[in-house]
Amino acid sequence: MDEAAAAEALRSFGAQSGLSQLVEQYIWYCVVGFALLFLRDSVTNALAGIAMFIGSDYDENMVCYIHTNGTRRPARITKTTLLSTSFYLYVIKDGKITGGTLLTVPNSELKSLRIERPLDTLQLTGASHEPKRDRREDSHDGG
Repeated sequence: MDEAAAAEALRSFGAQSGLSQLVEQYIWYCVVGFALLFLRDSVTNALAGIAMFIGSDYDENMVCYIHTNGTRRPARITKTTLLSTSFYLYVIKDGKITGGTLLTVPNSELKSLRIERPLDTLQLTGASHEPKRDRREDSHDGG
């Protein structure tokens, strides 16, 4: 039997058994599966980004503190996108900004990042620090 006859016999066996269609179908399943695995992280970041836009207490240009490598650094939220959030981390010496770094975090990792927001300062001028007396106590003393 020569090689041409062997090749023809193999082709006719594959066409009759449907083996080529089965292999082709499973190759497409594998391609789609790998594509979904690569898209999984993007979908997770997108959902976290939507949650950040809708239900977050943090807005762009907001001053906050971020804990990184065991240190608490002042920061500012500079950019929030669907997939990531960017912070400027500042180095402050003697009350002045002397340097800083840019930190970009995927939105899916924001929940593991410790972010503190400073509270607004209260103006307590003119407020008395003495506790108020109850009026009922005054009526019982004199009567």
